[in-house]
Amino acid sequence: MSILGLLFLMLCGGEALADEQSQDEKSSEQFTKQDRSRDESFQSEVMPLLKRHCIKCHGVSKKEAGLQLHSAVRIFQGGESGAVVIPGHAETSSLLTRVQKNEMPPENPLSDSEKQILERWIADGAPGLPVNEAEAESMKRDEHWAFTRLQPAEPPHVGQSEICRTPIDQFIQFELEKVGLRISPAADRRTLIRRVSFILTGLPPTPAEIENFLADESAEAWSNMVERYLGSEQYGVRWGRHWLDAAGYADSNGYFNADSDRPLAWKYRDYVVRSINADKPFDQFIREQIAGDELSGFDPEKHRKAATPEMIDQLIATHYLRNGQDGTGESDGNPDEVRIDRYTALESSQQIIASSLLGLTFQCAKCHDHKFEPLTQKDFYQFQSVLFPTYNHEKWVKPNDRFVYANPPGVYDAWEKQITDAKERLAVLQNDLRDWSTKNRLPELVRFSDDFSIGDRLNENWSATITGDDGPAGVSTVNLLTTAPESLNDQPLPAALSSNGLLQIVEGGATGDKWLTTKQTFDWTPDIEGQWIQVTFSLVDTKVRDDEKPAERIAYGIALHDFNNNSTVAGGNIL
Repeated sequence: MSILGLLFLMLCGGEALADEQSQDEKSSEQFTKQDRSRDESFQSEVMPLLKRHCIKCHGVSKKEAGLQLHSAVRIFQGGESGAVVIPGHAETSSLLTRVQKNEMPPENPLSDSEKQILERWIADGAPGLPVNEAEAESMKRDEHWAFTRLQPAEPPHVGQSEICRTPIDQFIQFELEKVGLRISPAADRRTLIRRVSFILTGLPPTPAEIENFLADESAEAWSNMVERYLGSEQYGVRWGRHWLDAAGYADSNGYFNADSDRPLAWKYRDYVVRSINADKPFDQFIREQIAGDELSGFDPEKHRKAATPEMIDQLIATHYLRNGQDGTGESDGNPDEVRIDRYTALESSQQIIASSLLGLTFQCAKCHDHKFEPLTQKDFYQFQSVLFPTYNHEKWVKPNDRFVYANPPGVYDAWEKQITDAKERLAVLQNDLRDWSTKNRLPELVRFSDDFSIGDRLNENWSATITGDDGPAGVSTVNLLTTAPESLNDQPLPAALSSNGLLQIVEGGATGDKWLTTKQTFDWTPDIEGQWIQVTFSLVDTKVRDDEKPAERIAYGIALHDFNNNSTVAGGNIL
């Protein structure tokens, strides 16, 4: 069966696949059933014999003379000198003839009984080996554990069956008896509850849990205790970690030095925990993660405000397909890099699916047929084509834009009402603050006052140059006018300027942004750090605006934090 077919099986279930099964697949299945019946001796006698004597030199890692004897397909393929087994012709099969001459293996040759097993098997037609190349290719895939259906294992017979309480005990005891051991005696109850608690929840039992278990002398004490831990929320947290590891879960995109956050990834984590605690069937668990959006029947317009909890859970489950590394949100705009980043994200998720659901290292087949797994390069891109509609690099959506809005009935409206209520409460608080500020404003303290009236006090209180500058050569001064002129630099002044007797700042050459400064000295530090000092000057802009409207009066504020800032934007040291 192809990888494409396997993925279809995961998506649609075994029943759907059986309905669509082709005649070729039915024939293959029929062959497999026949093969299972006829290769019993091969699996139980011949293969163990070959593994004991031959695999060391003719196995997976070491294949002298190009010969591998670790599987039926490899035995059929033979080595550099050709076929080593001729079904029905033991006398011409080089595998047997070299064994009978004790040429192979060079050390520890086979016993007579082992040689007879090998001779009888070949003479009977070598049951268990493929009969042609097509069958060999089919068996090559079928014998890989990832493509083999799970089969119920028959518990082995053990000598001391009375100490085995469950079939699992029989498997353990079977292996122990091989080395002369037996299952350890039952642990005391305090030890048992600690083991169960750590295994199922990852946490030690509480003193109360221990005492309750020790006090329960009923026949159901053990099963009741186990059920309590299986029913705890921590059970899903503990065992959900194993699936989250296999599924590549992460709270960030994992892209080198641009490891951006996945702010909603926790919803998938919680979905996994809930699923395990709910004892959700595994096939349903997988279907929801691969095709939850299709299963849910979600309509963005219809269900934005009316999605069911089940629908939301199935949508969250599809985050499984986005667990891979994804740096497409940080691509620098270079078309080649953007394309590479998008395909890298696709391949990362492809590998997570292959490893977590099939147990395969798929990525090696990207550039060539896999050297170990029964996968071809064609299989790799067939598998990728199934995922491509979700990861279409031409219609790519960056990680931060991948949102689906789905809310249970009433939740969205409740959020909108909360926002409206919050805005109304904020408006009330802002009004209260303004009222409080007005009532509790500190009394104004006049530290310096000058009405800029024309007279002697003008020259007493104000300097015509910048602070510390008495007008040295090369420095333009700011002229103080005692009479308001009708015009300035042949430009008519605003009516507001000529009608009052306030101080004017007039260009005196290249005055630039030089300001008048006071000769008065006093401390401008506010009583409380961070307070503002408000200074209002009735200074008039002498430049006539293009619209010939009167220039506006200018007020400057000085704050403690920019006291040493002399820029005109910040206000500077006006005084």
